[in-house]
Amino acid sequence: MRRGQTIAALPLGWAGAVASAAAVSAYLLHPDVPDGPVDAISPAVWSAVLGVLLLTVLSAIHYVSSAGALCAVSARPLSLRSTTLVQLAAAAMNRLVPGGVGGAGVNMRYLLRVGLPTGSATSAMATLALIGALTDAGYAAGVTLLGPSFGVHGATAEMRLLAQQGIRAGQQQRWLLAGCALVLIVALLVRVRGTVLSTVVRVMREAVEHGRSLFRHPLRIGSAAVASTLTTIAMTSAFVVAVESWGHATSPLPLGALAALYLVAAAVGGATPLPALLGTTELALVGGLTLAGYTTGSAVLTVAVFRTVTYWLPLPLGVWSARRLRRLSLL
Repeated sequence: MRRGQTIAALPLGWAGAVASAAAVSAYLLHPDVPDGPVDAISPAVWSAVLGVLLLTVLSAIHYVSSAGALCAVSARPLSLRSTTLVQLAAAAMNRLVPGGVGGAGVNMRYLLRVGLPTGSATSAMATLALIGALTDAGYAAGVTLLGPSFGVHGATAEMRLLAQQGIRAGQQQRWLLAGCALVLIVALLVRVRGTVLSTVVRVMREAVEHGRSLFRHPLRIGSAAVASTLTTIAMTSAFVVAVESWGHATSPLPLGALAALYLVAAAVGGATPLPALLGTTELALVGGLTLAGYTTGSAVLTVAVFRTVTYWLPLPLGVWSARRLRRLSLL
């Protein structure tokens, strides 16, 4: 099999493995599964399989959209396939390094390897961070203000909390990340034959030129904004799917409240200076569902399936992607 075919077949293999695991898990976990092999294929099993497949598709949309946003702000034609692999590698790094710093470093490295000058790569990352902050705020406002018109209710109180804490923390984190990236790149590129001042001037000149080039093409900015919004929509939709599939409550939360709960938990997890391995976001999601009236068992199962498929399962794919990209001299 050719290399391109191998990469193209990867999502199909991922989906097949996830679907098989979902079927087995649903069969074992569901208390009303009969003993007969034919009767065992119950609606509960198919519901679990469908739920996990939807999570897989939404997760894939998230990573492809992230790649599309990076391609748009780079102001340079990049391979969407390679950039998607970079997003998987960046996600794997983010599992170990808190605050998104690891993923930003992977993206920066990729932009430099494909030929962007240091200033242009820094400007692209800063633009992406700014667009991400604005689209997150716009999405939160849209769910709150326009959601009821489309049947998405229940987000007002949760979004007020997000506006007070989550968005502010996310914006601070993005600006801090952009500043750290700039300082790091400048420090790494200082050579004996150059001075710090000349390096900073050159990087700033490149950044300004990249910014001008990008803003002369508003379609690129619009494309990055749409792609960035899709990443958030995909993840909130995946959480809603997980809760609807495995959550149990006397009075289930409406869709808007579920979306708000995910955004608040993601903001809390992103603002916490702790590695993702400690499960900060998972604890916030389980706690939010439990406080909202969901049974503890269903809340734990919901968050476990949701985070496993959308967050932890891409980890081995990210490690494989990083090795693949290094062989191609793209990382």
